[in-house]
Amino acid sequence: MSIPNVQTYHYQRHEPEKTTLYKLIQGNWLSFQQKVEHDLGYPLPDFVNKEFEAYLRCGILAHGFLRAQCTSCQHEMLVAFSCKKRGFCPSCGARRMSETAAHLAALLGQSPISVALRSKIRFQAPQPQLKSIQRSFMAIWFYSAFI
Repeated sequence: MSIPNVQTYHYQRHEPEKTTLYKLIQGNWLSFQQKVEHDLGYPLPDFVNKEFEAYLRCGILAHGFLRAQCTSCQHEMLVAFSCKKRGFCPSCGARRMSETAAHLAALLGQSPISVALRSKIRFQAPQPQLKSIQRSFMAIWFYSAFI
């Protein structure tokens, strides 16, 4: 079923394998692990290895994808799986940041409290108080995400 008068969306794969960061990590990851183990006498922690390995698989079609098809024009495209990590991957980190912003906007909306809170943060709070307000705000948001 196609929807008339809807703006067309063009998906373009971000091709992480072409970025400088990806090439740098891919080319040096194994030698870096060996050097760390040689210098320190023990390997990197498992969570570090998992984070980097997931980054090296993120967005690469060879590591999994799904085929999506437009319902109106039948055009097909391949969408690579992402790592969904929050520590290192720039693509997944940016997506998570925008999802968090959308979640906060949905929680706060345009209520008088949210408008007052935003103006206080922007215009009235000195730097030490600003950090305290931000910490409290994030603690409330984090708690509300799991309710």
